[in-house]
Amino acid sequence: MSALAVRAAGGGERLVKVCPQCGYEYEPQVTTCPECAVPLVEREAGSPPQEEPRVEPVKLVPVCHAATELDLVRAQSALKDAGIPSFVRSFQLPAMDDMFVDPSGAWGELLVAEADLPQAMEIIEVITTGEIVPAPEPEPAPGSQTGCEDGSRCCPGANASA
Repeated sequence: MSALAVRAAGGGERLVKVCPQCGYEYEPQVTTCPECAVPLVEREAGSPPQEEPRVEPVKLVPVCHAATELDLVRAQSALKDAGIPSFVRSFQLPAMDDMFVDPSGAWGELLVAEADLPQAMEIIEVITTGEIVPAPEPEPAPGSQTGCEDGSRCCPGANASA
């Protein structure tokens, strides 16, 4: 038996049924809000409604691009192991029967929260180069390309010519 039910049984505060969405109070026999179509909850009469915790939006930024889905999943797994949530965004349009090709040649990109970007970039650098300390960027040979074709950082296994 809940604390509210115990108080109600002992003659304490009167319980009312309230819609958790609109906040309207109903008689005890009503079980669902007719306006919102959600089950009602019990609370003491006159008590303020409980506020739902507010979730702040997070700005997602790309940490790398990759030529294949496997490369993105590998990078995502490394970020997950480090406790960094990430999301894969595909550039592919399956409804187009593979007729659409992204001009960058990338299969998709890996997105992280803006606050996690520096740490995520370090991890991507480590798994891309295989080194614990990120190596300085080598000077490209004349006429060669570095990174992805669009100039962004590539995920592990991504090929600039893909």
